[in-house]
Amino acid sequence: MKRRLLSAVATIPLVAAGVVASVAAPASANCGSHSWSNKDDQSGYTLDSSPIRSGPHESCGTVRTVGASVLLYYHCFVTNESGNTWTHVRIAGTETYGWVFDDHMNDHGSYVRC
Repeated sequence: MKRRLLSAVATIPLVAAGVVASVAAPASANCGSHSWSNKDDQSGYTLDSSPIRSGPHESCGTVRTVGASVLLYYHCFVTNESGNTWTHVRIAGTETYGWVFDDHMNDHGSYVRC
């Protein structure tokens, strides 16, 4: 079962109970603190223009931006400080590596945790 669906299901009792949680994005994420290794032999395609970042957070620097339908080879995924999943990838046909937000991927990125 997809990890996003499990996360959404886990929050339903909190919403039903009237509990509201506010999660603020960190002002400056630690972009170099997430380790990765090539554990996944899967790949996927970008859905839209997607920044490949130096770390798994939108505040991390952009290594390169790719267009829609670009093939990315997966290595593994992490859940960042904001609770979002990001996959470490290599752009096919290059030696360019980085992190992509899983919502930019046709299959929501890697299913293998780093």
